[in-house]
Amino acid sequence: MKIFIPFVMSLLFLPTNDCGASDTDEESAAATRLIFNAIEKDKDLQLFLESGADLQDIKIKGYPTLAHALKQNNKKAIDVLLPKVDLGFVWKDGTYLHEVMRKKDLPLINDFMKVYSDQKKLGEVVDIQDSEGNTPSHLTAIYLLESLTNVPLVEDIKKILRELKEAKGHLTIENQASQTVTGLLELAQERVTRHRRLTLGWSEMHIRMRGRDMLLIEENVDQMWAAYNDDPLGINAPNLKGTTPLHIVAFKYVKFAKQERKQDAEDCLKLLRSMQENDGLVDLENQAGDSVTKILAQMQP
Repeated sequence: MKIFIPFVMSLLFLPTNDCGASDTDEESAAATRLIFNAIEKDKDLQLFLESGADLQDIKIKGYPTLAHALKQNNKKAIDVLLPKVDLGFVWKDGTYLHEVMRKKDLPLINDFMKVYSDQKKLGEVVDIQDSEGNTPSHLTAIYLLESLTNVPLVEDIKKILRELKEAKGHLTIENQASQTVTGLLELAQERVTRHRRLTLGWSEMHIRMRGRDMLLIEENVDQMWAAYNDDPLGINAPNLKGTTPLHIVAFKYVKFAKQERKQDAEDCLKLLRSMQENDGLVDLENQAGDSVTKILAQMQP
Protein backbone atom coordinates (compact mmCIF):
# COMPACT_ATOMS: atom_id res chain seq x y z
CA MET A 1 0.00 0.00 0.00
CA LYS A 2 2.87 2.41 0.72
CA ILE A 3 4.07 1.92 -2.86
CA PHE A 4 0.59 2.05 -4.36
CA ILE A 5 -0.48 5.40 -2.87
CA PRO A 6 2.46 7.63 -3.92
CA PHE A 7 2.51 6.08 -7.40
CA VAL A 8 -1.16 6.73 -8.01
CA MET A 9 -0.92 10.21 -6.56
CA SER A 10 1.99 11.02 -8.82
CA LEU A 11 -0.18 10.08 -11.77
CA LEU A 12 -3.13 12.12 -10.55
CA PHE A 13 -1.16 15.33 -10.16
CA LEU A 14 0.54 15.25 -13.53
CA PRO A 15 1.46 18.55 -15.21
CA THR A 16 -1.35 19.86 -17.38
CA ASN A 17 -1.32 21.73 -20.65
CA ASP A 18 -2.91 25.13 -21.20
CA CYS A 19 -6.33 23.53 -21.63
CA GLY A 20 -6.16 22.04 -18.15
CA ALA A 21 -5.94 18.40 -19.35
CA SER A 22 -3.22 15.91 -18.42
CA ASP A 23 -0.46 15.43 -20.97
CA THR A 24 -1.58 11.90 -21.80
CA ASP A 25 -4.88 10.09 -21.44
CA GLU A 26 -2.90 6.89 -20.99
CA GLU A 27 -1.46 8.10 -17.69
CA SER A 28 -4.93 8.99 -16.36
CA ALA A 29 -6.26 5.62 -17.45
CA ALA A 30 -3.27 3.96 -15.76
CA ALA A 31 -4.24 5.61 -12.47
CA THR A 32 -7.78 4.37 -12.85
CA ARG A 33 -6.59 0.84 -13.59
CA LEU A 34 -4.50 0.93 -10.45
CA ILE A 35 -7.59 1.80 -8.42
CA PHE A 36 -9.56 -1.08 -9.88
CA ASN A 37 -6.63 -3.45 -9.42
CA ALA A 38 -6.42 -2.40 -5.78
CA ILE A 39 -10.13 -3.10 -5.32
CA GLU A 40 -9.83 -6.50 -6.98
CA LYS A 41 -6.95 -7.40 -4.67
CA ASP A 42 -8.89 -6.20 -1.60
CA LYS A 43 -6.55 -3.29 -0.99
CA ASP A 44 -7.89 -0.50 1.20
CA LEU A 45 -8.56 2.78 -0.63
CA GLN A 46 -8.88 4.82 2.56
CA LEU A 47 -5.28 6.06 2.55
CA PHE A 48 -5.67 6.90 -1.10
CA LEU A 49 -8.77 8.96 -0.37
CA GLU A 50 -7.20 10.65 2.66
CA SER A 51 -4.33 11.78 0.47
CA GLY A 52 -6.71 14.11 -1.36
CA ALA A 53 -7.67 12.11 -4.44
CA ASP A 54 -11.22 12.56 -5.77
CA LEU A 55 -12.69 9.39 -7.21
CA GLN A 56 -15.21 11.53 -9.08
CA ASP A 57 -12.51 13.36 -11.01
CA ILE A 58 -10.77 10.18 -12.11
CA LYS A 59 -12.35 9.03 -15.35
CA ILE A 60 -11.88 6.20 -17.79
CA LYS A 61 -13.34 6.53 -21.29
CA GLY A 62 -15.14 9.64 -20.08
CA TYR A 63 -16.94 7.97 -17.19
CA PRO A 64 -16.45 8.38 -13.43
CA THR A 65 -14.98 5.35 -11.70
CA LEU A 66 -18.30 4.15 -10.22
CA ALA A 67 -20.08 4.47 -13.58
CA HIS A 68 -17.26 2.52 -15.20
CA ALA A 69 -17.60 -0.16 -12.52
CA LEU A 70 -21.32 -0.40 -13.31
CA LYS A 71 -20.66 -0.74 -17.02
CA GLN A 72 -18.13 -3.49 -16.34
CA ASN A 73 -20.40 -5.31 -13.85
CA ASN A 74 -17.56 -5.06 -11.34
CA LYS A 75 -19.53 -5.87 -8.18
CA LYS A 76 -16.55 -5.62 -5.86
CA ALA A 77 -15.66 -2.17 -7.18
CA ILE A 78 -19.29 -1.05 -6.93
CA ASP A 79 -19.47 -2.13 -3.29
CA VAL A 80 -16.29 -0.22 -2.47
CA LEU A 81 -17.04 2.93 -4.46
CA LEU A 82 -20.78 3.37 -3.84
CA PRO A 83 -20.53 4.78 -0.30
CA LYS A 84 -17.52 6.95 -1.21
CA VAL A 85 -18.82 9.05 -4.14
CA ASP A 86 -21.24 11.96 -4.39
CA LEU A 87 -24.34 10.50 -6.05
CA GLY A 88 -25.48 13.98 -7.08
CA PHE A 89 -22.82 14.02 -9.79
CA VAL A 90 -24.06 14.53 -13.39
CA TRP A 91 -22.24 13.86 -16.67
CA LYS A 92 -23.08 13.48 -20.38
CA ASP A 93 -25.02 10.22 -19.98
CA GLY A 94 -27.01 11.37 -16.97
CA THR A 95 -26.36 10.23 -13.42
CA TYR A 96 -25.40 7.17 -11.43
CA LEU A 97 -29.13 6.53 -11.04
CA HIS A 98 -29.51 6.34 -14.82
CA GLU A 99 -26.63 3.88 -15.01
CA VAL A 100 -28.03 1.56 -12.35
CA MET A 101 -31.57 1.70 -13.79
CA ARG A 102 -30.15 0.58 -17.14
CA LYS A 103 -28.73 -2.51 -15.41
CA LYS A 104 -32.27 -3.72 -14.51
CA ASP A 105 -30.85 -5.42 -11.43
CA LEU A 106 -33.35 -4.94 -8.59
CA PRO A 107 -31.03 -5.68 -5.61
CA LEU A 108 -28.42 -3.30 -7.07
CA ILE A 109 -31.06 -0.62 -7.70
CA ASN A 110 -32.24 -0.94 -4.09
CA ASP A 111 -28.64 -0.55 -2.85
CA PHE A 112 -28.28 2.70 -4.82
CA MET A 113 -31.69 4.00 -3.74
CA LYS A 114 -30.68 3.52 -0.09
CA VAL A 115 -27.45 5.46 -0.52
CA TYR A 116 -29.29 8.18 -2.47
CA SER A 117 -31.67 8.43 0.49
CA ASP A 118 -28.78 8.51 2.99
CA GLN A 119 -27.04 11.26 1.01
CA LYS A 120 -30.35 13.11 0.45
CA LYS A 121 -29.48 13.39 -3.24
CA LEU A 122 -32.50 11.76 -4.88
CA GLY A 123 -34.37 15.04 -5.34
CA GLU A 124 -31.35 16.54 -7.09
CA VAL A 125 -31.22 13.94 -9.86
CA VAL A 126 -34.76 12.60 -10.20
CA ASP A 127 -35.60 14.81 -13.20
CA ILE A 128 -32.17 14.84 -14.87
CA GLN A 129 -32.43 13.67 -18.49
CA ASP A 130 -29.80 11.56 -20.22
CA SER A 131 -28.65 11.91 -23.83
CA GLU A 132 -31.94 10.32 -25.00
CA GLY A 133 -34.09 12.51 -22.80
CA ASN A 134 -34.87 9.79 -20.26
CA THR A 135 -35.17 10.58 -16.58
CA PRO A 136 -34.53 7.81 -14.04
CA SER A 137 -38.33 7.43 -13.85
CA HIS A 138 -38.51 6.78 -17.62
CA LEU A 139 -35.94 3.99 -17.31
CA THR A 140 -37.76 2.49 -14.32
CA ALA A 141 -41.09 2.55 -16.17
CA ILE A 142 -39.45 0.80 -19.13
CA TYR A 143 -38.08 -1.83 -16.71
CA LEU A 144 -41.63 -2.34 -15.42
CA LEU A 145 -43.00 -2.69 -18.97
CA GLU A 146 -40.48 -5.43 -19.67
CA SER A 147 -41.34 -7.31 -16.44
CA LEU A 148 -45.15 -7.48 -16.51
CA THR A 149 -45.33 -11.28 -16.33
CA ASN A 150 -43.31 -11.30 -13.08
CA VAL A 151 -45.86 -10.04 -10.55
CA PRO A 152 -43.56 -9.84 -7.47
CA LEU A 153 -40.92 -7.97 -9.49
CA VAL A 154 -43.55 -5.56 -10.83
CA GLU A 155 -44.63 -4.74 -7.28
CA ASP A 156 -41.02 -4.03 -6.28
CA ILE A 157 -40.47 -1.81 -9.33
CA LYS A 158 -43.66 0.10 -8.50
CA LYS A 159 -42.22 0.80 -5.02
CA ILE A 160 -39.17 2.38 -6.67
CA LEU A 161 -41.38 4.45 -8.97
CA ARG A 162 -43.31 5.69 -5.95
CA GLU A 163 -40.05 6.70 -4.25
CA LEU A 164 -39.05 8.65 -7.35
CA LYS A 165 -42.47 10.30 -7.45
CA GLU A 166 -42.25 11.17 -3.75
CA ALA A 167 -38.87 12.77 -4.48
CA LYS A 168 -40.82 15.22 -6.71
CA GLY A 169 -40.07 13.38 -9.92
CA HIS A 170 -42.27 14.66 -12.74
CA LEU A 171 -44.16 12.02 -14.72
CA THR A 172 -44.99 14.23 -17.71
CA ILE A 173 -41.46 15.05 -18.96
CA GLU A 174 -41.01 13.82 -22.55
CA ASN A 175 -37.96 11.94 -23.77
CA GLN A 176 -36.71 12.13 -27.35
CA ALA A 177 -39.27 9.48 -28.36
CA SER A 178 -42.03 11.79 -27.01
CA GLN A 179 -42.73 9.30 -24.20
CA THR A 180 -43.73 10.37 -20.71
CA VAL A 181 -43.63 8.20 -17.61
CA THR A 182 -47.42 8.52 -17.37
CA GLY A 183 -47.74 7.31 -20.97
CA LEU A 184 -45.47 4.33 -20.33
CA LEU A 185 -47.51 3.37 -17.26
CA GLU A 186 -50.74 3.71 -19.23
CA LEU A 187 -49.27 1.29 -21.77
CA ALA A 188 -48.32 -1.09 -18.95
CA GLN A 189 -51.87 -0.89 -17.61
CA GLU A 190 -53.34 -1.73 -21.02
CA ARG A 191 -51.06 -4.73 -21.41
CA VAL A 192 -51.61 -6.13 -17.93
CA THR A 193 -55.38 -5.66 -18.18
CA ARG A 194 -55.45 -7.48 -21.51
CA HIS A 195 -53.34 -10.28 -20.01
CA ARG A 196 -55.65 -10.59 -17.02
CA ARG A 197 -58.74 -10.68 -19.20
CA LEU A 198 -57.53 -13.01 -21.96
CA THR A 199 -54.99 -15.22 -20.17
CA LEU A 200 -56.10 -15.29 -16.53
CA GLY A 201 -59.85 -15.25 -17.11
CA TRP A 202 -60.61 -12.07 -15.18
CA SER A 203 -64.13 -10.70 -15.49
CA GLU A 204 -64.81 -7.00 -15.86
CA MET A 205 -65.67 -6.92 -12.18
CA HIS A 206 -62.29 -8.41 -11.23
CA ILE A 207 -60.58 -5.73 -13.30
CA ARG A 208 -62.59 -2.88 -11.84
CA MET A 209 -62.11 -4.14 -8.29
CA ARG A 210 -58.35 -4.28 -8.79
CA GLY A 211 -58.30 -0.78 -10.26
CA ARG A 212 -55.64 0.93 -12.37
CA ASP A 213 -52.83 -0.48 -10.30
CA MET A 214 -49.97 0.31 -12.70
CA LEU A 215 -50.51 4.08 -12.52
CA LEU A 216 -49.17 4.84 -9.00
CA ILE A 217 -52.54 6.26 -7.96
CA GLU A 218 -54.19 5.46 -4.65
CA GLU A 219 -56.93 2.83 -4.84
CA ASN A 220 -60.40 4.32 -4.64
CA VAL A 221 -62.90 2.33 -2.56
CA ASP A 222 -65.76 4.31 -4.10
CA GLN A 223 -64.87 2.81 -7.48
CA MET A 224 -64.98 -0.67 -5.94
CA TRP A 225 -68.47 0.06 -4.62
CA ALA A 226 -69.50 1.27 -8.09
CA ALA A 227 -68.22 -1.96 -9.68
CA TYR A 228 -70.21 -3.99 -7.16
CA ASN A 229 -73.40 -1.96 -7.63
CA ASP A 230 -73.16 -2.31 -11.43
CA ASP A 231 -72.92 -6.12 -11.26
CA PRO A 232 -73.97 -7.49 -7.86
CA LEU A 233 -74.36 -11.02 -9.29
CA GLY A 234 -70.72 -11.20 -10.41
CA ILE A 235 -69.19 -11.30 -6.96
CA ASN A 236 -68.61 -15.08 -6.91
CA ALA A 237 -67.20 -15.40 -10.43
CA PRO A 238 -63.74 -17.05 -10.22
CA ASN A 239 -60.87 -16.35 -12.56
CA LEU A 240 -58.70 -19.22 -13.78
CA LYS A 241 -56.93 -19.29 -10.40
CA GLY A 242 -60.19 -19.41 -8.46
CA THR A 243 -59.96 -15.84 -7.22
CA THR A 244 -63.27 -13.98 -6.98
CA PRO A 245 -63.95 -10.24 -6.64
CA LEU A 246 -64.54 -10.91 -2.93
CA HIS A 247 -60.97 -12.17 -2.61
CA ILE A 248 -59.68 -8.95 -4.21
CA VAL A 249 -61.63 -6.77 -1.75
CA ALA A 250 -60.42 -8.89 1.18
CA PHE A 251 -56.78 -8.59 0.08
CA LYS A 252 -57.21 -4.82 -0.24
CA TYR A 253 -58.71 -4.63 3.23
CA VAL A 254 -55.61 -6.33 4.66
CA LYS A 255 -53.36 -4.03 2.63
CA PHE A 256 -55.14 -0.86 3.80
CA ALA A 257 -55.19 -2.04 7.42
CA LYS A 258 -51.43 -2.70 7.36
CA GLN A 259 -50.86 0.73 5.81
CA GLU A 260 -53.03 2.24 8.59
CA ARG A 261 -55.46 3.65 6.03
CA LYS A 262 -58.25 3.21 8.56
CA GLN A 263 -61.13 4.74 6.62
CA ASP A 264 -60.35 2.77 3.47
CA ALA A 265 -60.04 -0.43 5.51
CA GLU A 266 -63.40 0.19 7.19
CA ASP A 267 -65.02 0.92 3.81
CA CYS A 268 -63.65 -2.36 2.43
CA LEU A 269 -65.16 -4.22 5.39
CA LYS A 270 -68.54 -2.57 4.75
CA LEU A 271 -68.31 -3.61 1.09
CA LEU A 272 -67.44 -7.19 2.07
CA ARG A 273 -70.41 -7.36 4.46
CA SER A 274 -72.73 -6.11 1.73
CA MET A 275 -71.32 -8.66 -0.72
CA GLN A 276 -71.77 -11.45 1.84
CA GLU A 277 -75.38 -10.40 2.41
CA ASN A 278 -75.83 -10.67 -1.37
CA ASP A 279 -74.83 -14.37 -1.24
CA GLY A 280 -71.09 -13.76 -1.47
CA LEU A 281 -69.19 -16.98 -0.74
CA VAL A 282 -66.69 -16.00 1.96
CA ASP A 283 -65.47 -19.58 2.50
CA LEU A 284 -64.80 -20.29 -1.19
CA GLU A 285 -61.08 -21.04 -1.61
CA ASN A 286 -58.95 -20.11 -4.60
CA GLN A 287 -56.16 -22.33 -5.93
CA ALA A 288 -53.77 -20.95 -3.31
CA GLY A 289 -56.14 -22.14 -0.56
CA ASP A 290 -57.22 -18.63 0.38
CA SER A 291 -60.82 -17.82 1.29
CA VAL A 292 -62.16 -14.44 2.37
CA THR A 293 -62.53 -15.81 5.89
CA LYS A 294 -58.87 -16.93 5.98
CA ILE A 295 -57.65 -13.64 4.51
CA LEU A 296 -59.50 -11.59 7.12
CA ALA A 297 -58.16 -13.86 9.86
CA GLN A 298 -54.68 -12.44 9.14
CA MET A 299 -55.73 -9.28 10.92
CA GLN A 300 -56.99 -11.01 14.06
CA PRO A 301 -54.87 -10.35 17.19
